[in-house]
Amino acid sequence: MTKELKYKMIENYVLKKIHTGEYKVGEQIPTEYELCEMFHVGRMTVNKAINNLERRNLIRRISGKGSFVIKRASRSVTALGSFTKDMERLGMKASAKLVEYRIATGADFPTEAYELEIKPEDQIIYFKRIRYGDNIIIALSETYLVESCFPNFNPNVLDGSLDEYMASEGYTSEGFMIRIEAMLAQKEQKKYLELPLNEEVPLLKSITKRYYEGKVFEYTKTYYISNHFEYTFTDGIDGK
Repeated sequence: MTKELKYKMIENYVLKKIHTGEYKVGEQIPTEYELCEMFHVGRMTVNKAINNLERRNLIRRISGKGSFVIKRASRSVTALGSFTKDMERLGMKASAKLVEYRIATGADFPTEAYELEIKPEDQIIYFKRIRYGDNIIIALSETYLVESCFPNFNPNVLDGSLDEYMASEGYTSEGFMIRIEAMLAQKEQKKYLELPLNEEVPLLKSITKRYYEGKVFEYTKTYYISNHFEYTFTDGIDGK
């Protein structure tokens, strides 16, 4: 049997296990060593099968940990949904890890201050979070809030849903803007998203502004691993 057939055999074996639910979203598939032993092949053959599964957005390799089954997240832009609700809709549990938090000024972030329509001396609540679905890294987000809108902001809420906190404070978005860009991951983004440092990795960058009483109160940049996320645009049909 040729190596080509053997790598396809491994690929189809893992694919079947995913489709039957034996390998569930978030679970680790057998290691490369284990697959080598199971199919009596070399590492290069197994590596080719794993690469193909990753290209098909079925698994994700995490350096030093292994390969895990993923589910592609999707968002409809007929209405602005939160990351938490996006994950819930897909049957995944959302979580977040706060990696940076500080009170800054418009002068520290001039571009973001312009988007927030505030002055250089006005204060900004800035935080950066890694976003997970079923404990798999999906995205990195950087959020800028107008501090005067949240004078008693509690950073402890950032391990959970920001939207739920905002709703409890009476801030329900009355309008939004989303801008989507394709980009290559930079060094810092690769670090937090656990992406290969020596490879060009495409990201989907989503820029969101939210409004309350005609004023911008939030500006967020979210960097999605492109093979983990997609946007769906709908008009006049059920976009679920």
